[in-house]
Amino acid sequence: MLRRAKGREAKKLNLLAAGIYYAQLLNGSGMCIFGSLSSSFPIVDYLNAVTGWDLSADEYLKTGERILNIRKAFNVREGLKAEDQKLNDRAVGNPPLQKGPLKAVTIDIKNLEKEFFKIVGWSYPSGGPTASKMKELGIDSL
Repeated sequence: MLRRAKGREAKKLNLLAAGIYYAQLLNGSGMCIFGSLSSSFPIVDYLNAVTGWDLSADEYLKTGERILNIRKAFNVREGLKAEDQKLNDRAVGNPPLQKGPLKAVTIDIKNLEKEFFKIVGWSYPSGGPTASKMKELGIDSL
């Protein structure tokens, strides 16, 4: 599902991607993300009971990944590109703060974004899933 992370930043991006897939699964199933983050939340048991399926946590996480990639593919089809989705300069430390614990800290958002795209299997220029990612997820006919 996620490529093996190398380096501290890549490992953090892997965790971010897994969290995003989980959030997509929760949103897609109509569950409240706040409830899942504030208590022990047996989402696999809940979803299996409601659907009658017998899927594992990994299979449900893959479902969240599919949801995210379908959404991204839709956005690309409608003309959105990677550069259309950017954080506010202030959020990445541009300009850097002059005082406080984050004084002079900036984030190299372009390289971080490119690394994230590699991890999740998206094309950098388009901002959407690659053909191989769509095939891997079984949604290449979309």
